[in-house]
Amino acid sequence: MGGKKQPGRFTIQFNAADPQQRQVIELLNQQGRRKAVFLTCAVLAYCGQGAAPVIPPPSLEPAMIEQIVQKVLRQNVPAAPTQKEVAGALAPAGCSRDETAFQPPCASAASSLPADDPDLPDPDLAAICDTIDAFRR
Repeated sequence: MGGKKQPGRFTIQFNAADPQQRQVIELLNQQGRRKAVFLTCAVLAYCGQGAAPVIPPPSLEPAMIEQIVQKVLRQNVPAAPTQKEVAGALAPAGCSRDETAFQPPCASAASSLPADDPDLPDPDLAAICDTIDAFRR
């Protein structure tokens, strides 16, 4: 039989009934993606070929990550515009930008348009203003 396909890959199953192995299971699970570094240091220290450095387990808990993200967002993201600011920015010319006192000037604006203007017939202009008025309510 030849050598292993991937000599750096191992599959290990611990005995969860053994208290020492259960403790090792917990320690390895705390290491996240750093299990290989942890095992390398442990094996070398056990064989007397290396110092046993202390590798602290990852200390980032979900609550801590959430606090960090919120802090970064507060520092880097501008405040969201208010509903009134958005409504004012979206109001078309000729319609009131004050959302509390919306007076659709469309009827008077439509009547002042020349009759031969095919782009804005009276019914269409009135429908547009009515739609905008409905969204503002």
